[in-house]
Parts: sequence; C-alpha cells; structure tokens
Amino acid sequence: MAVDPIQMIQALYEEGQYEKALEQARRFEPHLKSHVLFHVIRARCQAQLGLTEEAVTSMQAALSLEPSNASLYCDLSQLLYNLDDTQAAAKMMERARRLDPEDPDILERWSLIQLTLGEFQKAQEGLGALVQTRRARASTYCWLAEVHALQGEILLAVEYFRRALQKEKYNFRAMTGLARGLEELGEYSEAATVLEILAHREEEPKKLCQYLFRLGLARLRSGNRIAAKKALLHCIGVDSEQVEVHRWLGRLYLDEGEFQKAREHFEAARAQEDDASLLMDLAETSLRMGEYSRAEQLLMQARAMTDDSSDQALISEKLCLLHHATQRTRLARAFALEGFSLGLRDKDTLLILLESSSLMEELEKDLEFLRKLCSGWSGFWEGIYLHFAAHQDHERALHEALSALILHPQNATLHYFAASSFAVLGQIHESLAHLREAVGRDSRWRAHARRNPCLRNLRAEPAFLDLIDEGVPIT
Repeated sequence: MAVDPIQMIQALYEEGQYEKALEQARRFEPHLKSHVLFHVIRARCQAQLGLTEEAVTSMQAALSLEPSNASLYCDLSQLLYNLDDTQAAAKMMERARRLDPEDPDILERWSLIQLTLGEFQKAQEGLGALVQTRRARASTYCWLAEVHALQGEILLAVEYFRRALQKEKYNFRAMTGLARGLEELGEYSEAATVLEILAHREEEPKKLCQYLFRLGLARLRSGNRIAAKKALLHCIGVDSEQVEVHRWLGRLYLDEGEFQKAREHFEAARAQEDDASLLMDLAETSLRMGEYSRAEQLLMQARAMTDDSSDQALISEKLCLLHHATQRTRLARAFALEGFSLGLRDKDTLLILLESSSLMEELEKDLEFLRKLCSGWSGFWEGIYLHFAAHQDHERALHEALSALILHPQNATLHYFAASSFAVLGQIHESLAHLREAVGRDSRWRAHARRNPCLRNLRAEPAFLDLIDEGVPIT
C-alpha cells in the first residue's frame, strides 16, 4: 500500500524529526507543490530549525494557493514577528481579522500585535471584546490586565488579574501581576497573602528571595512587624548576602531598640556593599547606644564617601544631634546650619539650632539666614513659634505665628499656635477666632485644646466649650 507523502512528512514533523521531514519535502516537492498543507508543514519544520526566512517563503506559497485562509495569514504574521518585522506582521493580522473577525485566536494575536506597536487602546478594545466570549483564557485576562497596568489603570489591572485567577486558581502570571498591582495600590495586607503563596510555591532561590523580601515589606507596611521580620529572616536564610534585606532588618531592630542585632545586620550588609547610607545607619545605631566617638567616626567616613546633597544634609543632621547630645553647642549649631543650607527640613534639628543660637547670642542672625532658605516650609515657622513659646516669650511667638499665616493661611497648626498665644496674652476674641480656624481645618486639635494650659483663659467661654465638643459642628 502506497504511503501518502504529505502524511509521512507530517508524521516526521510531529515526531520532532524536522530535518528528515524537510529532506522528504525536497524529495516530493515537484509532486506536492500544489498542496497547501505541504507548504504549511514545510514552513513549520523550517521555523523549528530557525530557518525563519525560508519558513516565510513557504507560508507565502501556501497563501498563494489559498488566499482567503485567515489562519495562514495568522501563521505568516507570527513568522514575520519573529523576524522583528512588526509592521508586516501587523498587516498580515489585519488581513486575518478581516477574513475571520469572530475567531478568538486571531483576535487575541491581533490585539497582542497592537500592544507591541504601542496601540494600547486598540489592544485593550480587542482583548476586552475577547473576554466577553467563552473562549477567553486566563492568559487573555492577564494580557488585558497588563494593558491597563501599562496605562496606569491599576484598579482595572487588579480586577482582570483577579478574573484570570478565577479561570485558573494558581496562575503564576496572574498572581505575580496581582501582587504588584496590590502593592502599587497600597493594599499591602492582601498583597502579602498573594506573595506568601508565591513564595511557598517557588523553588528557585533567587526568585524565592525576591518574593520573601517583598512579602516582608508588605507585612511591615500593613503593620505586622513580627511577620515582616519572619519573612526577611527567611530570606536571609536562603541567601545571607541580600544587602537590602539586611538593611531593612537592621532598621527594624533599630526601631525596636535591639541595637546589637541592628548593628549585626548593618555590618552584614556593609560586608557586601560599603556605601554612605550603611555608614549612616551604623552611626545612628552607635548614637542610640551612646557610643558618640564611634558614631562621629562613621559619620565623617560617610561624609567623605558621598557627594549627594541629600545624603550630606542627613549627615549634617546626625552630626548636629551628636554634638548636641555631647553639649558641644558651637559644633551642633554649625552642622545644623550646614544641613539646612543643603536642603534639610527637620523640626527637631531646627529646635536644637535655635537653642544653640540663643546660647551663643546668634539667634537673630541665624533666623535671618534661615528665613531666606526655609520660609516656604511651614515647619520652620512652627519651630520658631515653639522656641519662643518654650521661653515664655508669647508676644514674639505670636508675632512669628501671624507672620507665618500670611504665607501659610491654611495651616491648622499655626492657627492653633496663634490661638494659644492670644489666650495667654488675654485676647480672648482673637484666640477663639484662630482656634475655630484650627479645629475647622483639623479636628484633632479639639482633644489638644481640652488639656492645653495656655487656653485656660478660654475655659469659661461658651464658644470655647462648643469648639471642644465633638458633637458640635464647626461653623
């Protein structure tokens, strides 16, 4: 019984014997070149062997025999795409779609070509139409989610990743996309749940560390410090050379007062990557432990290592705090001024500077300098007020608060400060007016007003009692 040569070639193709299949194709070509299937099988063999240009020629031959076959245009489009001829691939997909506009596979591939061309709206419309059909797969929902994500539409991206997971419960692509979207939305608790599943299912150490690191940060940002440390320590157990993980563990332990553990993690990170920020973290640890000489040494090393102005400003801030703690007033003032000239905006450092300036009788000179730098920062005016109020100079404190309100009329804190000083100075009407502004802009000042001794002169006033009453609206 004679063997059908096309069936023989197809069998060799399906067995993965592509070279033998092509050899037989060359042998029988004179007899089979009028058969569409012959050219299609030959094209597929050529494509498998990396002979993409020859595959294009074969597929074009198939199309010359059957020019109304949409699937052939679709296959030719893929071959052209593999040759990086995206425009030609797009034209073939347009023809395929015109011939068979209802075919879901053609619609999906057309949509993906549009995505490659940067035609996000067309890709979105095509994929959106596809997910309305019963033929939509989990991958279809993932593509649509990713198109929305590329356009910054994270809520919609998250929704379609969820729908992909309804189609396929543990679809890796959908889970990774969903985790990323939830992180971008700040939904850290749910993101952590997804990342925990991904970490549990991951075996490759590098990827596992990435999931564990993100899981740790998500747990931390959702307020679960214990689970955050557990994930980060697990990550270190997989790969002890994870610099960023050591940094975060160091900062967690530093915040919790476990200074020795913090130092161990910062040193472990520094063993892999010696940079200014790690020296600053180690200096902060030494400061908290009262090791001022070591802290100063580390900060000066960090200072020599970086040219970044924001880093230099933070180093100046820490040097100010160090010298303040060791009662070296002149140095504390010098480093504070340097920090503010580099862009530092920190209220605690400002208060140290103002106190140091007062002791050195340089206050007015320093205020003049700072006003040129910091008048647009409301915290500067709040700090000035607090300094003068602490020294019971309420007339000067009030003057500064009212000057600040010219620049920052919406600032509830400055209105509250003005109300406090007006009350101390016995100007009840003015105090109530500013207190009303403060409470109206930020209701949290109500609770503070109830226990503020500066407002004792108002306590007999019915208007004051209304202002501090949670149940009375501010008008």
